[in-house]
Amino acid sequence: MTSSTSALQSELKAHRVPLGWRDNCSALLLPLNVCRKNTYYLPWECEHDRHAYE
Repeated sequence: MTSSTSALQSELKAHRVPLGWRDNCSALLLPLNVCRKNTYYLPWECEHDRHAYE
């Protein structure tokens, strides 16, 4: 059973999240990494996702 802030292990594996980053906030990291990849890591593009994760 997962909470709203944790992702399934299969999702984390599919998104290639390192084991050290798989914590209780892992569900917030997935959309942040997708946004970063889609915007070529421009720091101002994913501010909302970054602040939600931090």
